[in-house]
Amino acid sequence: MPRLLALLTTLALLASGCAQAIGNPRTAAEVNGEAIAIADIEDLVAEAATGVNPQTGQPQPEDAAAVTVLSDVVLLELLSQELAERGGDRVTAADLDDAVADAEEAAGGEQAFDDQLAQQGFSRERFRFEQRFQLTVTRLTDVLSADVEVTEEDVQAAYDAQFGLPTVSHILVATEEEAEAVIERIEGGEDFAAVASEVSTDQGSAAQGGQLGQLQPGAFVPEFEEAALAVEPGELSDPVETQFGFHVIRTEAPPELGDDLRDQIETQLAQQQVQPLLGELLQDVLDAGQVEINPRFGTWDPQFTPEGGLTQLLAAGDPLGDLQPVSAGVGDAIGGDAAVPGATPAPTPAQ
Repeated sequence: MPRLLALLTTLALLASGCAQAIGNPRTAAEVNGEAIAIADIEDLVAEAATGVNPQTGQPQPEDAAAVTVLSDVVLLELLSQELAERGGDRVTAADLDDAVADAEEAAGGEQAFDDQLAQQGFSRERFRFEQRFQLTVTRLTDVLSADVEVTEEDVQAAYDAQFGLPTVSHILVATEEEAEAVIERIEGGEDFAAVASEVSTDQGSAAQGGQLGQLQPGAFVPEFEEAALAVEPGELSDPVETQFGFHVIRTEAPPELGDDLRDQIETQLAQQQVQPLLGELLQDVLDAGQVEINPRFGTWDPQFTPEGGLTQLLAAGDPLGDLQPVSAGVGDAIGGDAAVPGATPAPTPAQ
């Protein structure tokens, strides 16, 4: 058992006759009556304590690691309970087995997956924990999405804004004569992208075969934008003079609003609506949750940024401090835009 956790357990056992928030001294926390045992987090704490604090460049002290891990575990339990109350399925060991199997396959085998985890400083246990967190948030998002409505008008407006204008390519040269020569070459059968790469003085777009991306109002000088809107998709413009020289412009029609693009837009719009709902859910969970922390680990003390972002759940305790009951709800400080946090980003094995 790691040094700090051994000390915490020993002290808690010796103090079992004193008043304390946790009835069982081997318990790290209770979340709405559900116990989180010290033994269940000790490996994660030991692993976190071997990591380097990105701000200081120093190994993370074990007491700080314990606070970080227990914060994550308590939050995950709160979210898992909320998922079940809303009719969703809690993440099971079988779900995590499937996630590990998928990750192993993507990595090229079990050993390759272990090597990738080792490079990132993650154990399989930590990977499974992060997958549990991610899957729980995903399932909560799916539950919330059932209450989200995306109308046809919403989809059309988003399509018009994001995809309604053509994509544009150009070849920039110094003189009108050179532009006429470019048009002659392309109309004679040469590839537009190849000619752009060869002669265009706009080196950035020349490297992309002349492509500039979707035409955005106000993003180009007026003469260029007017000509690009006037030219028929797939056709070449006459030479267009701007302050930069002479352009030969070609546009491509925007993609049709087919089923695949419609699904993409609907998903995007639904996610935009779900984000504030996730923030409200987090606030409700923290407000209503009955959380008790073994005082040897710290106190339940959520803190927020002025914008409402959650910055901490637990404040570190003093292993020699007074054992007093600690039970807390959370005030109204969290804002609706707060994202569901995980203190440590999930490992992402190379695909």
